[in-house]
Amino acid sequence: MATDTKLEMSFFEKLGERFSNLGDGVVKAMTRVLGSSNERFVRKIGFIASSASDRPHTVVSGSILEQVNALESTMQAKTDAEVRAPTRDRLGMD
Repeated sequence: MATDTKLEMSFFEKLGERFSNLGDGVVKAMTRVLGSSNERFVRKIGFIASSASDRPHTVVSGSILEQVNALESTMQAKTDAEVRAPTRDRLGMD
């Protein structure tokens, strides 16, 4: 009798594992179709990754990312004090 119980537990454990694997498979398939939340966010700000390593990525015209990239040279030309000044003005700091 003890052996029968052990076999039944083994059967139920295997069944539970298969259901778990099925759930994992469904989640992976949905992620492939819809993309992860991080991938959706990155696309939303305007970055489209290249599927091939020999091609460059794409930045969507008019996107937030393009606007930030356009400001890069302006911000690099400023000193640390000039970058901090707008924040200090808003906070009323000296």
